[in-house]
Amino acid sequence: MSEKSIDYRLVIYGAGNCGKDAYWYYGAERVIAFCDSDENKWGKVFLGKTVISPAQLFENKYFTVVAIRDTKENERICDELNRNKVKVTSFSEIEEPIFLKLLNMIDKRPFHMNIETYNYCPMKCVFCPNRILTRNECVMSMDMFESIICQYISDFSGGPLGIGSMQSDFLSDPLLIERVRFLFEKKSNLWIYSTTPLLSMAKYSDSELIEVFRIFDFLEISAHGYDRDSYRKMAGVDGFMIFECQLERLNRLIKRNNLKVDINILFRAYDEKEYINSEFYKKCISLFNVSEVKTSFFSWFGTIKSDDIPEKATIITRDNSKEAYNCVVPNANIAIQSDGKVVGCGCIDWLSKYVIGYVNEQSIDDIWHSEKAVAFRKSFERRKLPDICKECALYCPITELKDVKLEDYQPLDGLYYYASQKNEKRETYLKYE
Repeated sequence: MSEKSIDYRLVIYGAGNCGKDAYWYYGAERVIAFCDSDENKWGKVFLGKTVISPAQLFENKYFTVVAIRDTKENERICDELNRNKVKVTSFSEIEEPIFLKLLNMIDKRPFHMNIETYNYCPMKCVFCPNRILTRNECVMSMDMFESIICQYISDFSGGPLGIGSMQSDFLSDPLLIERVRFLFEKKSNLWIYSTTPLLSMAKYSDSELIEVFRIFDFLEISAHGYDRDSYRKMAGVDGFMIFECQLERLNRLIKRNNLKVDINILFRAYDEKEYINSEFYKKCISLFNVSEVKTSFFSWFGTIKSDDIPEKATIITRDNSKEAYNCVVPNANIAIQSDGKVVGCGCIDWLSKYVIGYVNEQSIDDIWHSEKAVAFRKSFERRKLPDICKECALYCPITELKDVKLEDYQPLDGLYYYASQKNEKRETYLKYE
C-alpha cells in the first residue's frame, strides 16, 4: 500500500501503558479512539479518547494498531482482527527495531558512566544502609579521574557522566572544584548529572557554585522532609534549615547567572498526602520540578527493616528468580568506585560484591567487553543470578528500552530515560505497508 493511499486516522487496540506509547508515537490528531478487550473500560475516556469495544471496531473497520506488551495476546488480537477484515499492524513491529538498535549499542559501549569520586555522604537516612554498613573513606585521585574521563571520550565518544552517584554526595568531594575545572574543558563530549541532598553546598562560595553548576545538565535533589521534624525522621540528621536555605540559594544562582542545569526534586517521604499538602512542598514546586514523592524503599537484602522507617512508609521485597529479561541497569551503565573498582551494578553494589574490573589495571573498553562484565549483564537470561540480583526490588527489565521515544537516541542526548521523557514533542508519522 502506498503511503499516499493510507488513511492516517486509526484506532489503538490496548488502553494501557503500551497503548499510551503508541498514542504518543502516532499523535493525538491521528488517533480516533482506543479499543480494549476489558469491558470495564468501554465507553470511558483514556488520554482524551473514547475506549470502544471490539464489536464496534469490527463493525467500523477502522485501521488498527495493536499495542499489547504480551506477545501471545498481541498475536491473538491481530489474528482476530484479520479474520474480521480489519486492516491491522502491530506496534511491536515499530518497537522491535528500536530495541535491537539499542541492544547493539550496548554491545559496543555503555549508555552512561558513573564515577564515585568520594565515597562519603553527610546523611544518615533511615532507608539507606550507609548508616549501618560503612566503607573506608576514599577520595579518587585526580590522575585516575582524568584518565577515566579521557578514556570515556576517546573510546566511547563520551556521553552521560554521573559524578558521585553511588551512595555518596558529589558536593562533599574535597577535590570537586579541581574536577569541575577539568570537566569544563571536556564538556562538549559530556552530558553531566548527579544526585545530592544539598547540605554540603553550604561550604562553597557563590562563585565556586557557579563554576560547579555551569557544567551540569541535570541534577536530582533529594528532599527528605517538609519541616524540621519530618526531615530529621527521614534523613537522620537535623538539616532541614540548611536544606531549605541551599535550595533557595540554588534557585537564585540559576536565575541570576542563566545556568542551564535542569533540576528535579525527589521527596523521600513517609506520608505522601502530608508532604503534598505542606507549605514547603508548594514552595518546591514553585522553584523546580518535583518528580516524585517516594514512600516505598528497598530493604537492601534485609538490612533495612520496617521498624527503621516511619509509619506509613513501606519496605519493598521481591523475588526475581523467575525473571527472564536482563536488568537494564548494568546493561546501560558502567560504574566506577572511588578506589578504581568497577562493579557490575552501580545501582546497589556499593560494597563491591561483584567486581568486573579495575581501572588501574585495565582500560574501560576492555572491562566493558570482558567475560565478567558480559556474564553479569546477561545473568538473567543465562539463569545465573548473582545473589544481589535475586531479591533486588530495584530490578528493571531491559525491555524498558522498547520505547519509541528512543528511536533516534544517542548517548550525548543524555540519560536514556531522561531523554525519553524530554523528547515527547518530537513529531512522528504512521507508516503502514
